[in-house]
Amino acid sequence: MFKGMKSYFWWGMGIFYGLVFLLMILEMKIPAMTYGVKIGGAPISFLYTHVVALYLLPLGIAYLFYWLPEQADKKTKGQEAKKHGG
Repeated sequence: MFKGMKSYFWWGMGIFYGLVFLLMILEMKIPAMTYGVKIGGAPISFLYTHVVALYLLPLGIAYLFYWLPEQADKKTKGQEAKKHGG
């Protein structure tokens, strides 16, 4: 099923799920992290969950999934042009 997936796919999934599991472990290990730290009256966990994990991180990974294949295409086209003398 996942045979042939590009390395940037695995990097993106590692970043996305790595952050989720890191924050989950930190919330379990640090007692005051979930509701103890507040910004503007809202718990900090709401900030990183709603702003970072649901908005910024997917946008960054989507850009990564767009930008890296474009760079790979440019690289292969450049190598083909050199190979054919163009």
